[in-house]
Amino acid sequence: MRSAMPQKCLSPVINATASRVKRAESLTQVIARPANLCDSARSTMKLNTLTVSLVAGVLLLAGCGKKEESASAGSGAANSANASAVATLEFTANDSMKFNLNRAEVKAGQEVKVILTNIGSMPKAAMGHNWVLLKKGADIQAFDKAAIGAAATDYVPASMQDQIIAHTKLLGPKQTDEITFKAPTEPGEYVFLCSFPAHYQAGMKGVFVVQ
Repeated sequence: MRSAMPQKCLSPVINATASRVKRAESLTQVIARPANLCDSARSTMKLNTLTVSLVAGVLLLAGCGKKEESASAGSGAANSANASAVATLEFTANDSMKFNLNRAEVKAGQEVKVILTNIGSMPKAAMGHNWVLLKKGADIQAFDKAAIGAAATDYVPASMQDQIIAHTKLLGPKQTDEITFKAPTEPGEYVFLCSFPAHYQAGMKGVFVVQ
């Protein structure tokens, strides 16, 4: 009887302890669930963030590609427009036997408009001016010498026509002439000059560059 009493007395304590243990386990599981839910939520958020980043990257690359294509197309159109546009060159000549320009640049095969104005005041017979463009490799000294005796043709010698690309009329004071021609297709440097006697020797010349 004495040995059984302690066991009976301990049973309620043991049962209560076991009950508390079960409650603690249940509480632990309940607490663990939110943690698992948080982990799952974090994983989902990371996945969504990665997906958004990838989509943004693809859109950015696509946009850049379109911009590059547009820029290339625009550049090609601009180059084409420049090549087909008329190059207008305005020259003046004065009583000091000088052109205002001693260099001009155009594209190969481009249409060129040359406008020459004599801004001097001396009479044409004493100080006439023209603008003559010679072919590449032309004998400039021979042309200039022949021009001296070509007053009847405004100092543009008929015997040297095969060495001329284009030329204006001989102008008196305050007169203007305009010519249009195609630039040579061969790139390089060509000489232009005034063929009135002694004007070339005085420095009335320049370089016509074909690119």
